[in-house]
Parts: sequence; structure tokens; C-alpha cells
Amino acid sequence: MNAPAVDDSTLRHALDDIVPKLDVFAQTEPVETPRTAAEKRMRRASLDVGGNLASVTLERSDGVLRWSYRRPPRKLGPRRAAQREVRRAGAATVHEFRFQEIPPNRIIERLQKLDVWLNPDNGLWRRRPPAKAGDKWTLDAVDPKLPAVLLIHGTFSKSQMFFDTLGEDPAGRKLLESLAAGQRQLLTFDHPTVSVSPVLNALDLQHALAAAGYAGELDIVCHSRGGLVAAWWLRLTQIKVRHVVFVGAPLQGTSLAAPSRIQATLDYLANFAGAIGGVAKAAGTIVTPLTPFLGAAAGLMGIFGGVLQTASHSSFVDAGVVLLPGLHAQSRVENNQELLRLHAADLPGGFKPFAILSNFEPATPDAPIWKFWKRWANPTLRLANKGADLLFDRANDLVVDNDCMTRIARTDIPKGDLLEFATSDQVHHCNYFVQARTVEKLGDWLKR
Repeated sequence: MNAPAVDDSTLRHALDDIVPKLDVFAQTEPVETPRTAAEKRMRRASLDVGGNLASVTLERSDGVLRWSYRRPPRKLGPRRAAQREVRRAGAATVHEFRFQEIPPNRIIERLQKLDVWLNPDNGLWRRRPPAKAGDKWTLDAVDPKLPAVLLIHGTFSKSQMFFDTLGEDPAGRKLLESLAAGQRQLLTFDHPTVSVSPVLNALDLQHALAAAGYAGELDIVCHSRGGLVAAWWLRLTQIKVRHVVFVGAPLQGTSLAAPSRIQATLDYLANFAGAIGGVAKAAGTIVTPLTPFLGAAAGLMGIFGGVLQTASHSSFVDAGVVLLPGLHAQSRVENNQELLRLHAADLPGGFKPFAILSNFEPATPDAPIWKFWKRWANPTLRLANKGADLLFDRANDLVVDNDCMTRIARTDIPKGDLLEFATSDQVHHCNYFVQARTVEKLGDWLKR
């Protein structure tokens, strides 16, 4: 799809709105973007003013968005602070904000605050269809005996995503209503995805189902990281599970969570949000990942910027990633202890797995909107030995590697139970549920 990315002014206005609401920083202060060379010189000359505040800047250089972190000038000293500012002078500033630097002993607390901003209403709920067109779905207590379809969301997301995306089309709305009709109920599980690992989410899900006294039969639809939550929960439960549909799920991890590439990952997320926001707007899609992905990237850069800036040795970076449980658990590395344990033995039998995946490649990779894809996600660069900055070295849906989505424990999901969009410039990680083929397959697989 050839579409313009979200322009920088839109990103600036979005961050102007997002940052004060994050509740991650003890004090924030927007910074007026310098427009002229004279303004930049004046700014460098006054770095010691308000020097107790750190700053995060989103910059555009050679068409690609990058985050930078500046420690409080009084900690660096005016000369080092000015030198650092000169090095940044070639980039165009999109947005900048200042805040009190976060000490290492407050990182988990601030990650928890970021989770609250992303999804303030955690818990297990029954969803009832609207009484009339235009009304919202309502929350209710779980029926302990009625068969159910359980929806589990992914990283930086919440259950409302399913209703927003499927609800864009009459067929999707009809599917949702059918899952909540007759002798069946529709359940959602909202949970934190940054400060907590999928293992703990699975424990919370098990506790919530036990508290509800649930003893019915479940079908599960899980998106992205929600697939890991479901997989861990399957190891814990005695509840009968019929079908599990993994949609873009990093069952074997994702290259986007590489411990040594966290700075590149945060840069990638900002570019991804802008590009996919532009594609969604061009397609007339109502729901875009711009706000959650951009806000999460800004929040994480502020929380971990100090660690990343001093991480000249990989051990520092690894330590920073471990302090980010929701991401560390998805890291596609050989020594990921959570994934090693998840896949060490076969999962309990009795359920049938399905998977939905897409290999995203832009039709016009040289278009400005896809510069970030060429830099970080184009697997052909690996063959050309040009991928020094590469995050993905194989087919992916812009967030998860394709070959990580179709193997659960020690079993490959059969080809006949996959919906593969193959190579597509239309289908990516955040729009599976607006696809007509996804709606059709979910209807078939979840039929009773």
C-alpha cells in the first residue's frame, strides 16, 4: 500500500497530548522546538538553565525517526552537555520534553504506571452485546458453567481492540455477536503487558477463572503476546479447552525484543506507529496503533534512557531488558529461560491449535513511509550483508517473525490449520482483525 506516513506535526501534537497523561514522570515540561539556527545556538548557550531535568527527544534524520536521551546537564557538566547538543544539531526535532530523571530503584514502579496508562481496567469480564446499534458492549460477571470464547490481547493493547477492529465491518460485528449469543458467552482478559511477564499474566488468569468458579468449556482467540499468556495458562489449567487461535503470536519469541537492540526497538516503534497510522488513515480504518505504540515508546525511552546511554557494554543492556519483564519474556534468544521452559515439554492435549500470520512487505519499499522498514525489517539486507542495524532477518508481520508463530511447545501447527496471508502489503501485525478472511476463518474455527 502506497500511503503517506503520519506527518511530523501530527506526531508532535500526539505527543503533546500523550506525555502529560503518562503519569510515568514526576515532572514534565514541554520544550519549544527550535526553528532557526539562532534559536539552536541560544538553546545550547542556556543548557545549564533548569539543568536538573533530563530530556527525551524524538528526531527525524534521513527520513527515519529516532529517540535520544539527554541526562540532566548539571550531571554532565556544561561542556559535555553542549557537545552532545552539537552532535544532535543535524537532526530535525519532532518533539521534546523534560522530566526528573528516573533512578534505577524506581523503574518497576514507573513501568507499572505505564501499564495503567495503556490499560487501566484489568480483569476477567463477560461482555454483553449492545442493546441497540451505536451502544457499547457492557461488562458483566462470568457465568461459571456456560461455554465461552475468551479473548486475550497483546502488548501495549487492551481487549477493546477486538471490539474496535472487528466492529469496523458488519461481518466482524456479526461474528462478535454470535460468540456472545445462545448457549455461549464472550469473555475478555485485560492485563498489564510491560511490567509483568506472560507467566504472571497466566497465573492471574487462572486465579480470575477460579474466583469466578468457572467450570465450562473454552475457546480462545489470542493476539500477539496474548498467545504466550494463553500457552502458559494451558500448562496451569484443568479447564477443558476446545480450540485456540493464535493471531500474530510470538510463540517462539520475536526479534523485535532482542536484548542488545533495545534502542533500535524503541526507534522502530516510533516509525512503525507513524507508518501504520498513515496506512490506516489512507484505508479509512478508524483504529490505529499510533497512540499506544508512540506513548509506550516515549515512556520506555524516558524510563530506560539513562541505562541505554551508559550501556557501552552489553551486560548493561541485558540488565535493562531484564528490568522490562513484558518484553524480556518475548526475546528471541537461545538463553530465554521462560521460552525454554514453555517449550520443554508438550502441552496438555485435548485442544486444537490454529494460527494466523502474514509476511508484510511494502509494494513500494523506496517510498519515504517505508524507510524504517528498509533499515530494520527488510530480510533481503541480511543476504546482501548490509544489515548492521537490522532487527528482523527473516519474514515478519512488522512485529513478529513468521517462523515464530506456528510452533507451540514441540509441535508444529498443521498447514491446514493456518491462515497465511503470505507476502502482503496490506496485512500487518495490527490489522489482522479487520481482514475479511480473518473474520471468515474465526467463524469457521469457533463454530459450535
